[in-house]
Amino acid sequence: MKRRREGEGEGSDKKQKKGPPPMPEDYPKGVVVGVAGLGEGVDREKLKEACEPFGSVEWIEYERSSPEAFIRFETAEHATAAAAGLVDKEIVAGITAAPTLLEGDDERAFFKRKHDSMWVRKNASKGRYRGKSGGRGGRSGGRGSGSRN
Repeated sequence: MKRRREGEGEGSDKKQKKGPPPMPEDYPKGVVVGVAGLGEGVDREKLKEACEPFGSVEWIEYERSSPEAFIRFETAEHATAAAAGLVDKEIVAGITAAPTLLEGDDERAFFKRKHDSMWVRKNASKGRYRGKSGGRGGRSGGRGSGSRN
């Protein structure tokens, strides 16, 4: 009778693919402003121009023609000033901002989404470009396999 080793068989987690690690709880608080009511004619540069008077912009998450954007500021003070100063500010002709300072669960969900997408992007190409055997060459193929005279 064959005995199972510890960690084998049903319920074994060894061969399951790992997902992203847990998000650290020390993410910066109060630094993200969500802006709704956007649309055609708005781009990252126009959003940055509208936000820079309130403080240093770290990055902007926005896809062209999307109805919303997320803007991360360097400090919570900058984000608070932007959330207050962008109210009804015209970003481009006919489009005004409707900002909200992300807090609590919304802020945590935003940073979780960013954390997970960075992990996916970082791990997306692991294991590619190695061929079927996973090696870097060998007897037939790989580097230096041409004929020499």
